[in-house]
Amino acid sequence: MIKLVIFDMDGVIMDSEPMHTASENRIFSELLGGSDYRAKDRVGNSARENYLKAMAHLGIPETESVNGEIIERLHFTYTREGVVASGMEVTAGLLDALDSMAAAGVRFAVASSSVDYYVYPLLEHFGIRGRFSVVVTGSDVARIKPDPEIYLKTLELAGVSPEEAAVVEDSRAGVRAAKSAGIKTVVGYANPTSGAQDLSMADRVIEYGGMGSLPQVLGIR
Repeated sequence: MIKLVIFDMDGVIMDSEPMHTASENRIFSELLGGSDYRAKDRVGNSARENYLKAMAHLGIPETESVNGEIIERLHFTYTREGVVASGMEVTAGLLDALDSMAAAGVRFAVASSSVDYYVYPLLEHFGIRGRFSVVVTGSDVARIKPDPEIYLKTLELAGVSPEEAAVVEDSRAGVRAAKSAGIKTVVGYANPTSGAQDLSMADRVIEYGGMGSLPQVLGIR
């Protein structure tokens, strides 16, 4: 029986991946010489590591004014501001799905590789922070997805076993992390703005626009 449904943030709770791309383009233009180089498999991975890979590839050394920490903070600040300014709403069908599953006694959590000063303000902005009993971000763990630590920590804080949890993810890294944590039910959300993600390890896949069907997909009534 599923007692907890864990959601990824970007590309699942909100369709924010285009905002991340816009932030990335702005940072490359402002700080990294306008290069069109981008690290592969960026979605679902650490923003800081993606930028550091790019800097290494481009031969740009870290300095006191341009380094991984500074660029990461700029990236998430730009992206958060972009989400708010866009008037974006949460993923269509999500609120109805949460209402339906909550009525069946299911609890919810967020497990995002993004940093805390990005995740919490946006959950508050959308008015949904109170719907999630547990929130774990990349700021809370030593290793982010595809490492399972973020999911293991979420399960621990929620007090449920992997067999009692389900996960919704839009990226290959996220699906791998959930599976490595032993979570038996992993649903892939095929969001085209997240790129051509390999969701083949997921147990089920919901097509873009179909988030409202999640309770039925999970057999929660």
